[in-house]
Parts: sequence; C-alpha cells; structure tokens
Amino acid sequence: MGGTGKPFRAARRVEAWRGNCVALGAAAGLLEPLHPTALTLLLRSLAQLIQLWPAGPQAPVEAAAFNRTAAGALQGARDFLIAHYAVAGRAGALWDDRRAASLPGPLAAKHDLFAARGRLPMYDNEPFEEEDWAVMFDAMGLMPRRYDARADIVPLATIERHLAEQRARVIAQVRALPPYAQAMAALRARA
Repeated sequence: MGGTGKPFRAARRVEAWRGNCVALGAAAGLLEPLHPTALTLLLRSLAQLIQLWPAGPQAPVEAAAFNRTAAGALQGARDFLIAHYAVAGRAGALWDDRRAASLPGPLAAKHDLFAARGRLPMYDNEPFEEEDWAVMFDAMGLMPRRYDARADIVPLATIERHLAEQRARVIAQVRALPPYAQAMAALRARA
C-alpha cells in the first residue's frame, strides 16, 4: 500500500517430497509474512519428515503421505492468514476489499461456526491449534452471537469449584519455586 516493496505470489510445490529431495520451509511453499507461519510450517514438516524417514532410497508411500500433510498444513496456514484480513476492523480500501472477498470453504465454516457459538471445527494437518484460532478471532473483535450450549451441562458451582482448585494449585506451585536469585545462581552453577 503505497510502499516500494516487491509483490510476490503465494504458492506451494505440488510435491514437496519428490524422489530423494524434500523441500522444507519456504522451499515447499511461500505465504506472506503477516504471521510467523513459515517457522510453524518448517517445524511441522521437519517433525513429519522424521516420522516418515524412509528405510531405503525409494519411498513413494512416505512421500505421498508427506505431500498430503504438507499441502494440508500450507492450506491451513493460508486460511489462518486470510482470516486476519477477513475479520480485521481496520479502515481503508485494502481492508474493505479483503473483508468483502469470499472465504475458502473450510475457513468460511470455521468463521461462521465461531461467529455463531464460539466453536471451531478443526481439520486434518492444520498447523495452528484451536486456541490460536480463538485468540486471533477474539483479538480481531469477532464475538460469538451466543455461547456454546454445552456450557449448560455443567452446573456453575462445579465450574467455580474447579477454577478455585486450579487457582490454588497454581499458587502452591508458584510458592514452591525458589526465589529468582537462587534459581539464576543454580542455572549459572550448572553452566
């Protein structure tokens, strides 16, 4: 927007693993740097590669599984980025245009269900957790129209008791920690 940057085209390789070559990170797919998706995708693809490490030079089954996972993860990251634009409350032509754009199917379902009742459908190979989506939607101001009816199943007194127990547990754990200076001295002694 009025800058001197160079445009780029978001894209991904059809096959991140082909033959004996595996593309990781930006070599496998490129998305805009709005969010640190590249690092998330790189770490996920490394973990997947380790899980699928082949026993021999030919690994078509492992490659197909890796490619399926990599494509799904990149699509999930793309949707996560698009969601930032779709729900942002910022003013201006760019933002208005992005909010007016139609959302990809899985993202539209996720957006609509969250807006309706605060729930998030999660799909296979998504690189971001349900909490990431909820925090992002909340930070962008997308508030559900009603709460999830499942909340009525548990009596309020039970929820309050559970939260009080959690609070007491956290306080006890914090009190059991050594003072900062003592903890730092212990770390230095180990180094």
